[in-house]
Amino acid sequence: MIAQLDHLTAIVVGAVLLLALFAVQQRSTTAAVEATLTQAARVHADGILEVVADDVENVLTPAQALLAPVRCPIRLTSDGERTTEACFTANVRTDTTNAVGVSPFAAGTVRYTLTPTRRMWLGSDSVDVFRLDRTTDLGLGTGPQTQSLGDVVDFDLLFVERDARVTEAAIALATAADVPASRSSDQVSTREALVHAAATVRPVNATTSL
Repeated sequence: MIAQLDHLTAIVVGAVLLLALFAVQQRSTTAAVEATLTQAARVHADGILEVVADDVENVLTPAQALLAPVRCPIRLTSDGERTTEACFTANVRTDTTNAVGVSPFAAGTVRYTLTPTRRMWLGSDSVDVFRLDRTTDLGLGTGPQTQSLGDVVDFDLLFVERDARVTEAAIALATAADVPASRSSDQVSTREALVHAAATVRPVNATTSL
């Protein structure tokens, strides 16, 4: 009888150890996946910031904008929490090869718009996810060209103007990683999955005479 009890105890202890090892492995795997997804969200945020900063850096003065084939007066629309639409005239980068004798820019309009697409869980909060679209129009007869920059959970653009020209701009945005839904009961997703990116940009034409 004692031998049977010892055998049963060994089975129970073994089962508990096995479950504990499984829980540790699951937690480690989930943490690794979350880290990878968060890093991907960071790369995504930095990529969007680079595109927006390049456009803002090349915003035209009112006098320069008059020479553009199409133009949009500086307009920023907000819903109180984020910038939902931004429109301005700029030298739009059209060539990234730096080819000799080829201008990498063409004057035209740039428009950023936020469109709600879904909601996602971020920790214990449900947040809106938006698609950030970039639309350019260079007046070349092809019409506006729209490019989706992907999903964001926040986007804010602020222009500092003096004498009707932009002297400085602040850009802030946030992306988030869709973390795995399966996790141990004692694991709680935090806002570490939320990735911020920000920059202050001074347009190259801020101090020109035109």
